[in-house]
Amino acid sequence: MEELSLIVTVLGFSVALWQIGRAKKSADAARHATQNAISLLKSRDNIVELTSALGHLNVAKAHMSYGGFDAAELNLDQVRRSLVQTRELIMFEDDGQAEEFEGALEVLNSLAQRIGRADEEADLQALRGIFTESLTDISEMLHSHIARLKFAQQPGEINDA
Repeated sequence: MEELSLIVTVLGFSVALWQIGRAKKSADAARHATQNAISLLKSRDNIVELTSALGHLNVAKAHMSYGGFDAAELNLDQVRRSLVQTRELIMFEDDGQAEEFEGALEVLNSLAQRIGRADEEADLQALRGIFTESLTDISEMLHSHIARLKFAQQPGEINDA
């Protein structure tokens, strides 16, 4: 009888260990799925925010082309806010991308300050070429980051970590 109880005890203990292993695998899978869902949501939020920044950037360029410097400055401020808001959430693949993003913020700050300091219409007109070229570079950078974020998280596809 003792042998039978020993066998039942060992069998019960083995089943309990097996169930614990299954529960751990399920918990790990749930944690992994949650992390991927959070990452996907952050990525989508960043795409929306950067797309908004790109829209404001294009509006600023349009205002600048016909001399609406005050409106251009307001749109630059919106672009800066969007970039600052997403800066901490974006996972950069390398230091070059992070430096590019920070460089864009510095250029936007510099342009806004130069517009604010320009006293005469001639000063503002002189800024038009610099402004347009700089914003085109930033626009290309934003397009690149948006494309990278879209590619990183394709719909229906969760990347394994």
